[in-house]
Formats: sequence, structure tokens, C-alpha cells
Amino acid sequence: EMTIQQKRVYKAVLERNRKFLGRGSHMKELPQLVMIIAELRKICNHPYLCRGSRAAIEDDDKTDKIQRKKKEGEDFKPNDVLVDASGKIVLLMKLIPKLKAEKSKLLIFSQFTTTLDLIEEFLHKYKHRFCRIDGSTPGTIRGRIISYFNDPANEIDIFLLTPRPGGLGLTL
Repeated sequence: EMTIQQKRVYKAVLERNRKFLGRGSHMKELPQLVMIIAELRKICNHPYLCRGSRAAIEDDDKTDKIQRKKKEGEDFKPNDVLVDASGKIVLLMKLIPKLKAEKSKLLIFSQFTTTLDLIEEFLHKYKHRFCRIDGSTPGTIRGRIISYFNDPANEIDIFLLTPRPGGLGLTL
């Protein structure tokens, strides 16, 4: 399910609300609203993929925390907006520990390399070891990356891929 942040950005794109999308960003960072369907697909993965929305989401998150703190008198506890902003990342956050406990390997495919970039940011932040192959990975090292992933001694259990990394028939 989409998170509140995803729904806000999704609605702003549908309404072509440049004021919301441009908060805290330069005009050149605003999303190109010509390709609405592509933008909406990106938002369903993570709202940060809509150009210029990261600053607006992080600003809203700070405001929401301050308001909750005032209402409930709770201590200010920072959470991870990168995770909380996307239902798919929330699901990954829950699934990865379970899959690791089962000694399963996880393949994550995305047509958008920018989605893989965000997932990579998340994996780095939480110190998960992973491999990645996309269209920019040189063909000369793809086979070595796959061998490294398949080697049980390396304890790598997450692989990020685009559907067509090209040049190799992948056997993982």
C-alpha cells in the first residue's frame, strides 16, 4: 500500500501542483509533468523518484514530528523518512531480516535504475551486503559479480537488477 507521503506526491503530480512539488527545490529540479504515467509509476516505487519531492517530504516529516511532539508531549524521535515514505521500502525493511533468517537469497528487479539507487541507499544505511547489475555495469565484470553472489563464502544474499542488464544470460 502507498504511504501518506506517496499519496501526497501522487496527488500533486495528478493535479500538476508545482507549488507543492517545488518546495525547497530549484526550478530545474521540478518533475517533468509531460509524462504523467511515468511519474506516477515512479511515485508508486518511492516518492523521492519524483524530481524535487524529497525536500518537500522531508520538510513535511519534520513538521509532522514537531506537531506530534507538541500534542502528545513525546520526545522527539527521528525516524527514517527514506523507509517511511514508501510502502515497498517498508515491506523490504520487514522482509529482509526474515529472509536472511531463512538463509534465502533475494533478487530485486526494477525497470528504473533510480529505484535501484534508492534501494541501494537503504541497503547501505542498514548495512546489508548486496550485488548490483544494471545497464551501466560493464559486460566484462558481470560474470564475476554473479559468481561472487553465488559463492556461499561471501554471505551476500541480496542482488539488485534491471530486467535487461544485457549481454549475459543470467543464471543466479
